[in-house]
Amino acid sequence: LPQDTLDYIAADAELALLLHDAERTASCPPGVARIGFDDSGFSALLNAQPAPVFMPDACDLCMILYTSGSTGRPKGVLLPHSGQVWALNKGLEL
Repeated sequence: LPQDTLDYIAADAELALLLHDAERTASCPPGVARIGFDDSGFSALLNAQPAPVFMPDACDLCMILYTSGSTGRPKGVLLPHSGQVWALNKGLEL
């Protein structure tokens, strides 16, 4: 994606943290905290103490997927936890 599109998505999604590989370090939007997979910070995440269990409500936001932007700016599609659970359960039925 072009840099201006990456910057737009980061701002639109209000990213708080970005995980990235070394090849894409230069593409990380400015102003967003980031941890590279090869950084010591990523190793610290892997070795972190267990976090408290969080049980989201069915309508809580799970992820934002962005469209390709073929008719303008990419648009964020808000996907709730209930949709992801539904998709996982459908996959188990196959």
